[in-house]
Amino acid sequence: MPIITKSGGSSVIIRKKILGAAAALFMTTTALIAGTVAVATPAHATVNDCRQYLKDRGYRVGEKVTGACRVGRSEGKAHPICNDVLWRLGVRARHADIACDLANA
Repeated sequence: MPIITKSGGSSVIIRKKILGAAAALFMTTTALIAGTVAVATPAHATVNDCRQYLKDRGYRVGEKVTGACRVGRSEGKAHPICNDVLWRLGVRARHADIACDLANA
């Protein structure tokens, strides 16, 4: 979209500035979106993070622990259920809390 000015050569300069500004805005927006995705991905934990945390602390990780971690992965009130199941399986309260946090992060 050319901008008409009194001198013919100035319109080319103005057009280039507008295109340059639009390109800069596009690149900035793309970088922000990509940065948000890149930051969000590593923070997203899994059931495996829960299981690995407990395994690293010497707990036997079988089907029941995996099931508790899966419950902990759910939103809402599942975290206390995950904690309770792990506690009943013999996991120390602090370890259960951290493991369920990892599953639900």
